[in-house]
Amino acid sequence: MVASARADIFKVSQLAGPLILTNLLYVAIATIDLIMLGMLSPLELAAGGLAIGIFNQFRTMGTGVVTATGNLVSDAIGKDKQDQITSLFNASMLIGTFLGLVFAAIMFAMGPFLRFIGTSESIANLTTQYLAVVALGLLPCFWFQSIRHFSVGLKRPGPLMLITGVSVVLTVVLNYGLIFGKFGAQPVLFSHWCMAYVEMLERDESRLTDAKNRMNYCPLGSGALAGTAYPIDRQTLAEGLGFTGATRNSLDAVSDRDFVVELLSCASISMIHLSRMAEDLIFYNSGEAGFIELSDGVTSGSSLMPQKKNPDALELIRGKTGRVFGAFSAMMMTLKALPLAYNKDMQEDKEGLFDAMPTWLACIHMAQACIKGIKVNADKTLAAAKGGHSNATELADYLVAKGIPFREGHHIVGTLVQMAIAQGNNLEDLSLEQFKSVHSIFESDVYPVLEIDACIKARQAQGGTSLEQVTSAIKYAKKNSK
Repeated sequence: MVASARADIFKVSQLAGPLILTNLLYVAIATIDLIMLGMLSPLELAAGGLAIGIFNQFRTMGTGVVTATGNLVSDAIGKDKQDQITSLFNASMLIGTFLGLVFAAIMFAMGPFLRFIGTSESIANLTTQYLAVVALGLLPCFWFQSIRHFSVGLKRPGPLMLITGVSVVLTVVLNYGLIFGKFGAQPVLFSHWCMAYVEMLERDESRLTDAKNRMNYCPLGSGALAGTAYPIDRQTLAEGLGFTGATRNSLDAVSDRDFVVELLSCASISMIHLSRMAEDLIFYNSGEAGFIELSDGVTSGSSLMPQKKNPDALELIRGKTGRVFGAFSAMMMTLKALPLAYNKDMQEDKEGLFDAMPTWLACIHMAQACIKGIKVNADKTLAAAKGGHSNATELADYLVAKGIPFREGHHIVGTLVQMAIAQGNNLEDLSLEQFKSVHSIFESDVYPVLEIDACIKARQAQGGTSLEQVTSAIKYAKKNSK
């Protein structure tokens, strides 16, 4: 019996490295959560992480002791090995689950306890939030780590590593779901969205102009690679043919295909922008969003559902993007190992270029046709902008203006968002008493700040989504396009 117990304890000790690494990962995940939330100071984070790590190590040791004890009991009553493993599994699951639930209960009770003993409201709120995030992240780990000991009893390292990996992934999903599910996006004007793609397309145009300037040098007179022996004035010849000038090195001029690569690069980057715009519009046109309605000229009916309008042109733009990428990638692969000067491989430059350029142009025309026929459903876009607590950032800015540090204001807004979600309301629907129950600094002047028009108007900095800034951006774009 003693030998069996020693063997089991040795098995657990062999896992010390993986266990410590896993626990450190849990602590790191919880710490990153709180850094992203901007809720705790480095000292508070360090203290909390140390406490979690110590607890996890003691819990792991406790589960190992239960495993060894189970072996002693099994040997004493003469059970066979299979029953012994079953008892180990049940004991490990029991202790892991029990400790996990106790730990979670302690965490969630810590906030009320701190308030009871007279701790300030802000510290109590921060502590509750921190412990809640950690508890929600670690609860599944207690289950998976308990199952992990079962795989140790079976002497199978494969399940051990798999279960450890799953527990880490699940922790990440739970934690980041908690963080990113807390706040929605910020409201913007539809015209602001449009102008974002105007900026992208203007950069595409400037890249194409730069590529044209660099390629506008005449190679005529370079010969096979060493230049021509005939007495010609290459500069005068180049200018007479409409070029900026003549190339300065015959060897480079013969082997150069940079202009092909640059054109394909311009096309590829532009297709990224067109594809992103297409994807946005496809979603906006979907039944789930319903923000826009595309014209019949760029859509088709479904073969099964008569009410459905398929955004064919946008889907084709998205699909053709990969074709242009392929030509760009193929050209670079062709050139990457070619010696100077001309090689027969270079004849492959034409097929990809002559296919990618018309494809790019056709996609630009299709995108233009889609934009021209768009009908914006203002009611749905406005309802979406008002939903999802998209004015949470404005509420945080309101608190900062009242003298509250953004870190604390962020937490206060998070508490109010959770309150609104629980009641099925938006932030502006909460009563003043509910606002004051979280912090006494709130007054009736909070409601104008939360109105959608105020949220939009507040973004007055250059490039913002306020009506004045968007109007200015449109005027600037029209002026530069002439």
